[in-house]
Amino acid sequence: MNTKSRANNGSATLPNFWFKYEKTIPQEAKDWIYEQYLNRDTLYVYCDMSLSVEKQVMSLACSYLNNGYIKVKKQLFQPHKRLLHQNVYGEVKAVIFALKNFHNHIGRNKKVIIYSDIEDIEKMANNEVATDKPVMMKVQNELMQVYRSVCNEYKDMDISIQFLPPSKQRYNPYHKAANNAARRLLQE
Repeated sequence: MNTKSRANNGSATLPNFWFKYEKTIPQEAKDWIYEQYLNRDTLYVYCDMSLSVEKQVMSLACSYLNNGYIKVKKQLFQPHKRLLHQNVYGEVKAVIFALKNFHNHIGRNKKVIIYSDIEDIEKMANNEVATDKPVMMKVQNELMQVYRSVCNEYKDMDISIQFLPPSKQRYNPYHKAANNAARRLLQE
């Protein structure tokens, strides 16, 4: 993909998300990132979490990418003490956070893709995988309930929750934005 795009009868240069490392980024990775950046029909949401055992708190963050605009939202979350070491629990809570807030960013989009770095996130949201841990059952039920509710409310919109594999996390400025926001919120 050429890193130039047409805008307002002129030529606009796409942003360089990688700065001095741009030349080392594989073209396939850049193409995928710019394809999302230029997409006018899809809202892309990248979720992440971070935790501080010392502060006994988790932070949730989502970056919303819509038609070339990136907005990052973050929130502190105080789980029960025994959940502080449960990364998957926090990651699921980040997806729930995204589901509850994406409506503020949809614009005229016809499709929403929510990315998570939990490998089974799609199966969890669709009740295709079960857990024997009561705490995880509770958060999975919350995820399924919120996901169903959002899909029913936005029937004309294609809403999906997808796993973001490590190969797509690498070089990804949108995922990095959510990751950085979650980490920084813990430092405030």
